Amino acid sequence: MASSISHFTHTTHKLEKILTETCFICDMCEQHGTAGVRYRCDDCDFDLHEHCSVCPNTLPNFFAHPWHPLTLSPPPSDPRVCDICREPVNGYSYRCEPCGFDLHPLCMLTLQTVRTNLHPAHRLTLIPAGPCYCSGCGELCLVWRYRCGPCGVELHPWCLHRSPSKSTSNAARPNDGGGDGGGEGGGSRGRKVAVKVGTQVALHALAHGVSAMLLQ
Repeated sequence: MASSISHFTHTTHKLEKILTETCFICDMCEQHGTAGVRYRCDDCDFDLHEHCSVCPNTLPNFFAHPWHPLTLSPPPSDPRVCDICREPVNGYSYRCEPCGFDLHPLCMLTLQTVRTNLHPAHRLTLIPAGPCYCSGCGELCLVWRYRCGPCGVELHPWCLHRSPSKSTSNAARPNDGGGDGGGEGGGSRGRKVAVKVGTQVALHALAHGVSAMLLQ
């Protein structure tokens, strides 16, 4: 990666490549970034994920939406959510206009199949399905999750790197409609915030090449 770049999202100045220990919000995709490498303009307080700096204009064959190309699009004027992580789309994103499919730039890094120490016997496949409990943290998986069908293991993407000692079970809990995932109390709101940040941090780690450490 170059030490400084010109980028279409910030044409006033060049962006300098820096290494920091602070978290930030990317001004292109408007998602969290972790400590590490990013591009920055100090004069304008503008930050850019290293991954976002090289995002292609189109994704011709994204596995979760193979029917049409996805096009990098400016921030939407109407409310939208990413069809992978189900979090709001506020910045630049990939979109299929005919299907209304939206994708955060970081979510394009999501792997279709993975290995995890929580379930080393088989590879897990990312799939969309109805609500069920995560085998790693015990909280609800609402849409996309990694699954081992033969063993009934279901994992949030951000739970792949949990220590096996922290796993609640080696098989998915039954979806009995119970639990506190749908509550509206302060604890539920806190978990929702943690899930949002956890998703973005996990994907940002993938963007910085940590996937081999987390998923092997």
